[in-house]
Amino acid sequence: TFSINSDNATADAENSYLAFERGSVTPNALLAWDAGNKRFDFNQPLFIQTASSTTATSTLLVQGLGGQTGDIFRVASSSNSLAAYFNVTTGGNIGIGTTTPNWNLQIAGTRPSLALSDTSAGANNKHWLFSSMGGNLYVGTSTDSYATSTTANLTITSNGLIGLGTSSPGALFSVGSTGQGLQVNSVGTIISGAWQ
Repeated sequence: TFSINSDNATADAENSYLAFERGSVTPNALLAWDAGNKRFDFNQPLFIQTASSTTATSTLLVQGLGGQTGDIFRVASSSNSLAAYFNVTTGGNIGIGTTTPNWNLQIAGTRPSLALSDTSAGANNKHWLFSSMGGNLYVGTSTDSYATSTTANLTITSNGLIGLGTSSPGALFSVGSTGQGLQVNSVGTIISGAWQ
């Protein structure tokens, strides 16, 4: 057991650090106590690996404390700790692009997308995308170079219109482009095109 800054008589107002000299390499490796933010800071990459392959204990456990108000885990921008890339709240919600997820999993951003990729599929057939844009939901594909398809395979607009093979359905249910494909209104009447 050893103490650092053991003569500190103030109420947690002094920073402290443990330095690992790296010779001519700059900077030295530091394990620091940030008194202002009440946390430990590491300035080097961190590698954690269990010493036993038979242990039933988690290699890394990040656990909150009863009554804790701060988040349990956050990965953030280098310039802004509030601009979260990944966030886990005390309630167990996970946010990507948001520090305040309201659901079990919430992805936020400008046109946020979720990709499902089958690495065993053929060329340009690996990726399906789910995107939210301007209040509409789009389901489409992407090439291996991540250039999204020009037309969404499935579109659901904010007012409930559904489109197959079109990103702008003109009726309750539309197949293909407006004026060329099939369109069905809210009472089931075909108003454009015909069943083939």
